[in-house]
Amino acid sequence: MKNTRLKSIFIIPAFVLSAVLLSISIFLLFAIEGHFLALIAPLLSCLPFPVFLTIFVIFKRVRTSENLPLLLLASFAGTFISMWHKYYEGIQSSFPLTVSCFGSLLLMIYIFWYSRYGRHENIRLSVGSKFPDIEFTDLEGNLFQSSSSYGRSSIFIFYCGNWSSSCLAQIDELYKRSQELNDLNIVVNLISSQSIELTKDLALKYSIPFNFFVDHNGTIAEYLEIALKNGVPFGLVKKYGSDSLMPTLIVTNAQNTIVFTDQTNNYRVRPEPDVYLSILRRARR
Repeated sequence: MKNTRLKSIFIIPAFVLSAVLLSISIFLLFAIEGHFLALIAPLLSCLPFPVFLTIFVIFKRVRTSENLPLLLLASFAGTFISMWHKYYEGIQSSFPLTVSCFGSLLLMIYIFWYSRYGRHENIRLSVGSKFPDIEFTDLEGNLFQSSSSYGRSSIFIFYCGNWSSSCLAQIDELYKRSQELNDLNIVVNLISSQSIELTKDLALKYSIPFNFFVDHNGTIAEYLEIALKNGVPFGLVKKYGSDSLMPTLIVTNAQNTIVFTDQTNNYRVRPEPDVYLSILRRARR
């Protein structure tokens, strides 16, 4: 089981620090006299991270590019301009450059470290394998065998919990395709390690029969090698507990054979529904 304690501690303080740096860069722009480019450079470096994260969470974005190149380009441009004015234009103060460097550094840490799980593909969940016969708990506390879906195509989504905006966006995206799912006779199973009470709150949002299940103590996630120890952001641990899982999507055919799997290594990168639904459409022809 991967231990992500440092990441659970990182994200909230990083966002607060990025907001502080953004405020300082705005202050520098309006309160200090100097070359306009030299003063706007810290803003250019510090703006991308807090604005992106705010939009990503509030508007529940399902997916982004893996490396967010435009954000990196903007932030690096600001830092480069700050360096130019410090070392080539002879600006005495190092403060604007320091602010720019910290803004770019936070963005790089978020993109290249925080967003990635460092996972390797689990052969047990690879295409062509049989989906393991595992036991879930439904919202009434009853046990459910994954093999009971035999005879129908199934989608298994292992999601982090109600706290994850990208996981909720992925579920919402599939919900909008509910008529198509019904036409294809597909069973949708949503599994997380959060409590039954929290899962019930989520299930009330959907009027179609998605199957919501709970993985008590993360035993199934650990068996499938997708468990994350201390995967919940530190500020949310009291409500959601400390452990979570790596988002994973598995599609099986009527014979319980895996025909598509997404074991994402980046929580911001999720598959388009058309990718795996097209596989099931072809299987019905």
